[in-house]
Amino acid sequence: MRTFRISLITFLLIALACVADGQSQPKPVLVDEYSYRPACDDFLGRLDGFLSELRDHPESTGVIVLRNTPSERSLGATLSAIIEAWMDFRTFNRGRIEIVRADADEASRQFWRIPPGAPKPSVERLVSGFQMSDLVTEPFLLADESRVHICPEIDDLRIFAGFLRDNPTARGNIVVRDRSASMARKNATRILKKLASTYGISRRRLRVFVTNPQKPSDHEEPIVEYWYLP
Repeated sequence: MRTFRISLITFLLIALACVADGQSQPKPVLVDEYSYRPACDDFLGRLDGFLSELRDHPESTGVIVLRNTPSERSLGATLSAIIEAWMDFRTFNRGRIEIVRADADEASRQFWRIPPGAPKPSVERLVSGFQMSDLVTEPFLLADESRVHICPEIDDLRIFAGFLRDNPTARGNIVVRDRSASMARKNATRILKKLASTYGISRRRLRVFVTNPQKPSDHEEPIVEYWYLP
């Protein structure tokens, strides 16, 4: 009788363990990951693959993790804006995807599908807003506008203003090109006015350079360049 009881208890414990395992918490699914820097069409293709995965699983949400080195935080802000613009173009509900930016020793992109009840992936060294790293000590081209857009058009001026606003000791140079100096100055005036009225960026922090296109036949040449000066 004792042996029977022990066997019965053992059987029940095994059965309970199997039930508990079958009811374990769902896990996030890593749909795509890469560390190289693809061209924009490649990047959008991989993003489309992720959106398709979420459409096939309407009960899931998504998390996109954009890791960059601390000195390239501006790239994360730009990619985040491109992703949002592409979701709008594809009429995909932005509310289903959370975009997370983080510092890392090497750049990487992760696309996660989060089933109902599954936890979000753990991400360290989170970055929010437009705070620039102290490692940035040299001027660099933060954003530019051109006549031809392979990637969806984004508000480069908003990103530029965000980094100036969140880094009050930084300054900015703006290079404006057009067919004539008068047209370039008119565009520059518009940009400065918006920086002041919409984003509160003081004119004293900005220098503007107007010029003709260097290559009039090259439509891919930037018509406005936004330079960040630490």
